[in-house]
Amino acid sequence: MGYNVTLTFDSMHDMSVWLSFDERRFLQGGAGVHRLTMALKIDARGTLPAGTPIALGGAAWLTTGSREYLGQWATESPITLYDQPSSETLLLALTDDQVAIIEQRRARNGGGFSIDLDINALLTSGMPARSFESPRRASWGPRRAAAPEPVITGWPKAHSSHGVYFTPAQWSEMLAGVNAYASLTVVAPLPALDPDASAVATHLREAVRLVTNGDAAQGVTEARRAIEALDAVFGTPDRGKRAIRDIAEINPEARTLSERVALLEHALFSLASPAAHADPNATTFQWNRERAKLVVASVAALAACRSDINQ
Repeated sequence: MGYNVTLTFDSMHDMSVWLSFDERRFLQGGAGVHRLTMALKIDARGTLPAGTPIALGGAAWLTTGSREYLGQWATESPITLYDQPSSETLLLALTDDQVAIIEQRRARNGGGFSIDLDINALLTSGMPARSFESPRRASWGPRRAAAPEPVITGWPKAHSSHGVYFTPAQWSEMLAGVNAYASLTVVAPLPALDPDASAVATHLREAVRLVTNGDAAQGVTEARRAIEALDAVFGTPDRGKRAIRDIAEINPEARTLSERVALLEHALFSLASPAAHADPNATTFQWNRERAKLVVASVAALAACRSDINQ
């Protein structure tokens, strides 16, 4: 097997470690955070003594579409070098939100995606490396011979990087294993510098927090406020009875996409209203976690849809 990365700690003394990444990759589902693991082979034969501890880690970046920070990766357990190649496991935590963003990016780039790994290595064996230099002589007073003074240069370090590509088939198979754990997350590409768009995101985050903390009705109210903030960004559509009736009377097969979205938006706005307004039926609504999640996720999807239509 060829090696992908060479880490050179001291080229003068041939202190090097070789790394290779193979196709053994897994995504283990968790409670909102998932473990992405990759197999890593390490070889330091003939350059570093067996038993030398080495620390590996660094930043991980999603590079499909643009370069976006994912977090810090590390090895699953401490590493000690051997006199033969050894296999280790690289670990990167991915949240539901990050998985959703990966899905969005790969949908725009043929189904595959890449993660770039910054690789920082640190040898932690024995005492830190030392070198010796003669002390500076004073410009005054008698000249005296002085012994060289040790200067601590620190642990030997090395740095490199490596890109890992996930094919569409490979990632789809990995995702299949987390379906029972992953929650629904919708990435809404709202204008980041628009204060009204920021308000939409603020209401949606607060809605998710409220539902997560058990306040389903208030979470739905925040989702309704997100719709109203969304109107401030893209304009308020006609939600009058006549406008909806006109669309409803059109043959379903003849309705345009915008007309169908308008019907959905009207229904969603109506569904989110009872929690915020005391209409005659409001007291009969029993908001639980699942019903509130339906409203919040739908509003987030609506925000993404209106943003896409108006781009």
